[in-house]
Amino acid sequence: MSKQKNPQCRERIVRYEGLARYEHQCTRQGKVERDGKWYCGQHDPEAVRARREAWDDAWSKQRVINQQQQAEDRAAKAIYLRLKALRADDPVGLFDALVKGVEPDHAPPTKGEEKP
Repeated sequence: MSKQKNPQCRERIVRYEGLARYEHQCTRQGKVERDGKWYCGQHDPEAVRARREAWDDAWSKQRVINQQQQAEDRAAKAIYLRLKALRADDPVGLFDALVKGVEPDHAPPTKGEEKP
């Protein structure tokens, strides 16, 4: 008694070389039958769907992490620009900005200018 081999995988493979397009049938033996068509382990529609969902879930988690990092970066940049605008020679304004979180009601004088 000879073993009957499953038919070849039904999936079509497409590859491009420059402007040329080449298409051929997958050369693997079919392992799974879906809707009367045979597929290898790589091209099984359920396996493809599972891999895509796992990939989507991983990228969704990474997208949330990236958005949180971007929000932290924007907040840090805003604090940096606020402190830079205060100048180090105005300790009261610097204290208000750091501790109280309020904008100073005056801008410190630049060198060569007098306080009003």
